[in-house]
Amino acid sequence: MKILKIVVTLLSFSVIGTGIAFYLYANKKFGTAYNSYSAKLSAPGTTEEWEVLSIRDGDTIKVKKNGVIENIRLCGIDAPEISQPLGKESRDYLRSVFSLKKMVQISTVGTDRYNRKIGEVFLINSDGTEKFLNEELVKAGMAYVYHQYSKNCPNEISLKNGEAMAQSKKIGVWSRNYQKPWEYRKAKRSK
Repeated sequence: MKILKIVVTLLSFSVIGTGIAFYLYANKKFGTAYNSYSAKLSAPGTTEEWEVLSIRDGDTIKVKKNGVIENIRLCGIDAPEISQPLGKESRDYLRSVFSLKKMVQISTVGTDRYNRKIGEVFLINSDGTEKFLNEELVKAGMAYVYHQYSKNCPNEISLKNGEAMAQSKKIGVWSRNYQKPWEYRKAKRSK
């Protein structure tokens, strides 16, 4: 009987240890998204429904709610400027997303130096599922993760995972060695 207890105890520790080892391996290999990828994205802070009025460029939209008009800068991403290669394509990609859908959920996380609200933008599909627009842009190679500011975004890991997918497929901004938008703006300011 004593031997049976020892065997059961050792077997239990072995199963627990294997589970912990797999968890650590999976997180190292796939990142923290391995455990939360299918989980609903978090949208803390104020989340409100807005009507999309226009697309200014690949990372800024103009929205309206109750007569109030706001410019929203998509949190954690930086799309090419309109005058850069892929700038117009990025803007047009964003426009195509809104060709049928005009209402979005926006979770604001702050305000930038141009007095634009910074937010995570979600499209709500007819089946109730959400599409995280910020992530969709980086996944399509139409924007970069703006690492300097992405830490302020609740769903930063989704942005990084989306960018990794675009990089591995060498699509959009990753198809060539394009100048990053922040480098482009800095070079333009120094002239």
